[in-house]
Amino acid sequence: MWELIKSGSEFFGYVKNLAKDGSFYWTLANVTPSFDQDQQPVGFFSVRRTPDPDKVRRLEPLYQRMLVTEKRRFESFDTEASDTTLF
Repeated sequence: MWELIKSGSEFFGYVKNLAKDGSFYWTLANVTPSFDQDQQPVGFFSVRRTPDPDKVRRLEPLYQRMLVTEKRRFESFDTEASDTTLF
């Protein structure tokens, strides 16, 4: 998602977010980059909507498989060398 936004494209999709209390919730998000006068991305804004519960139920198994794959890849990822800055 962030690579898409950093490239200047808009993102529409279901996102699993972390709440302040440590729980998770799903949202249907639209994330749009903001540009400076030279058309370089300098930030973003997001609009979130309540997701369709049936679609979330159908997404959960895919999300779990993606999470397993991500964790496997992260184990071999050098976090010290990574750049976590969005812009």
